[in-house]
Amino acid sequence: MSAAAEQPSMNQKIFTLGLPVETVSLYLLCCALADQGTTISEANLEKVWTDSPQHLTRSLAELTARGIIEPIAAAALRVNPPDRWQG
Repeated sequence: MSAAAEQPSMNQKIFTLGLPVETVSLYLLCCALADQGTTISEANLEKVWTDSPQHLTRSLAELTARGIIEPIAAAALRVNPPDRWQG
């Protein structure tokens, strides 16, 4: 395994962007799934998401719009490194 793959996916920069609490929480869940080697997908996120489905949809859209996460396959997402984030 490469050194980059061993690094946790969560980055502290997420706390400086002024995002809603739900969006930051979703980012942390995405990172936790990635660190566990679980595919980040809406279906897998729904299993651990404790807020409303509307907040999940809104938070996914916000993270995607800012380049924090991005689709990589039909239903899979990837957490991007902070140098690819917007804003």
